[in-house]
Amino acid sequence: MQSTKDERSYAALIHISSIVGALIFNVGNLLFPLLLWFIKKDESAFIDEMGKEVVNFQLSLMIYYFVGLIVGILTLGIGFILLIPLWIALSILTLIFALIGTVKTLNGEIYRYPLNLRIIK
Repeated sequence: MQSTKDERSYAALIHISSIVGALIFNVGNLLFPLLLWFIKKDESAFIDEMGKEVVNFQLSLMIYYFVGLIVGILTLGIGFILLIPLWIALSILTLIFALIGTVKTLNGEIYRYPLNLRIIK
């Protein structure tokens, strides 16, 4: 998929916005990329594709964390002993994946996040 330098820069901003958003407030990791994607999704197929990928990944993470929370509650807290290290590892991987996505996008490549549910088609 061909893309201009401006499209690649904007798509990279969508990837980075998930990190920045998470640092600013709790659901910023989803809201920032969602807003940026929504603004430009109709102007570029590349931005649309990368925006969907980032938003789907952030939605997937929310689902994974929520399911873990339910498991922790249903096991009367015992599940949290295993889940907390997994959540920490997932948080670190999320940062790494977003940085990889940013670099690949700046190079004009389509980046697919691992463990990504395709919620938005």
